[in-house]
Amino acid sequence: MESPMIRLCEPSFVLDEEWRRLYEGAFPAGEREPSDKLSRLMAEGKLLYHRTLNEQGDMLCFTMVSLASNFSFLAYMATDPNRRSGGIGSKHLKRLVEQLKEQFPSHLGLFLEIEATDPDTVEISDEERVVRKRRLSFYERAGARIMCEQAIYLTPSYTQVGKEWEGELLAIEFGKRVCKHSVSQVILEIYSRFY
Repeated sequence: MESPMIRLCEPSFVLDEEWRRLYEGAFPAGEREPSDKLSRLMAEGKLLYHRTLNEQGDMLCFTMVSLASNFSFLAYMATDPNRRSGGIGSKHLKRLVEQLKEQFPSHLGLFLEIEATDPDTVEISDEERVVRKRRLSFYERAGARIMCEQAIYLTPSYTQVGKEWEGELLAIEFGKRVCKHSVSQVILEIYSRFY
């Protein structure tokens, strides 16, 4: 049972300084959209922003979800670094998925990108590999599965044209399993609409 003092996964339209601190601390510049663009997308109904706050109103976690033709796309998720491993992110994500299923029952699911846990194109340290595998495990515990196991999934940079990073596409399916044809269509829409 949730503590009544935690405000879990509340919709919001306010990108305040607390959000900015968490957003800029969690994502490198090449992975961040400008806040004015995010605000515009929210105003147009193309981006959903949810946040979890404690009893004092401090932000514990937030998500930003872009809406596509027949799927939701987790653009950003961040938890306050001082509150990680306490279950807040898991609870937030679980509630978010429940809300999205209810609000968009025809969507295939919630798709998301993470950095490749075992990249082919770059060397990563053992410490970085552990961090990436922990991130993958977090989403798998929430019900996500890897959508492109047989191919390298590349994610474009928001700020550097022609720069890409090797990632993995995951989905928390809302109903039946997503077929390969649907995954191909999702990837095309992610690349054309969000990058």
